[in-house]
Amino acid sequence: MSRARDMANLGSQAESGLDASDITTGTLGNTVQDNITRLGVVTTGTFNGTVGSSATFPNGTLVKSEFYKYTDGDKDTTSETLKAVRNYQSFSCTVGNTIIFQWNFLWEAFGNGQNTGTRRGIATAYQSTSAVSEDATSLGTALNEMVIGRILTGNSSAGVNGYIPTLIQGSFVATNTTHYLGLASKTLADVTVTCRVTQTSNRPNTLSIFEYKGDVLT
Repeated sequence: MSRARDMANLGSQAESGLDASDITTGTLGNTVQDNITRLGVVTTGTFNGTVGSSATFPNGTLVKSEFYKYTDGDKDTTSETLKAVRNYQSFSCTVGNTIIFQWNFLWEAFGNGQNTGTRRGIATAYQSTSAVSEDATSLGTALNEMVIGRILTGNSSAGVNGYIPTLIQGSFVATNTTHYLGLASKTLADVTVTCRVTQTSNRPNTLSIFEYKGDVLT
């Protein structure tokens, strides 16, 4: 009697289709499990696995970030020629993705014993597809330039120095799998002014790098 009832239920289910209440125990066959992996877009539930390297993300998604803190000594310049503040930082990335990076440091300007009213310089963010060393003048592609300092109406005491917290950003679309990110500086006065990028433990020079999926700049 029970078997006959089961057969009748099976026939009824075959006509109406199975639902969740019809399957409560047991293991599905391999072919059924394979079909489940092809569900497509799943809009509910919690995924506790690992996203693999072949996963595809929409444009604008942050896919990588790196942070560096430099405390190996201040970098001074009295030159009116742009020079690399330090060796450029290499960054591995995907061609076609957008790279945005930020240098954050304390800028100092000194009168060098001169009573000058103008104490200013330039800091520029660069990227290159090849390595660039400290003090180099062949710098790659300039992305953003900032004039930092002051111009007073009259001379001020040589002992009155300028201190300016500075953040300079660069952005570009990667054309190589490795790019080099740099900072260059120069003075806009003559050798009576020293411009300094601080790089000490209590006044570090920091670099933050972000890689976004696709070209988000255009």
